[in-house]
Amino acid sequence: MVDARSDPPYDPRRQFGIHPKHEEKPMRPDDLLKEIDTLCLSDKLMLVADVWDSIARTNHAPPMSEWQKAELDRRYRDYRNGKSSLHDCKDVHGRLKNRYT
Repeated sequence: MVDARSDPPYDPRRQFGIHPKHEEKPMRPDDLLKEIDTLCLSDKLMLVADVWDSIARTNHAPPMSEWQKAELDRRYRDYRNGKSSLHDCKDVHGRLKNRYT
């Protein structure tokens, strides 16, 4: 009988030499991509989930570029000047659902 406690749970990060509790110096991006290419699909998906969780933990919005800020300012200005209107989200969802189902 195998003792389940003898082997730690599988963690694809170990393949990269990164122990979950002892984060080591990160690999260069090009080397990391080469290593990722060697993973099977399920391990790649687990790794993607870990990356998303890491991003979510920072709880920071990505910075906006200048063109994005300008576009938001333009849209807000148009709304304030009566040149555009808002739409109820239920109506928008209903129209999209009717169009694509």
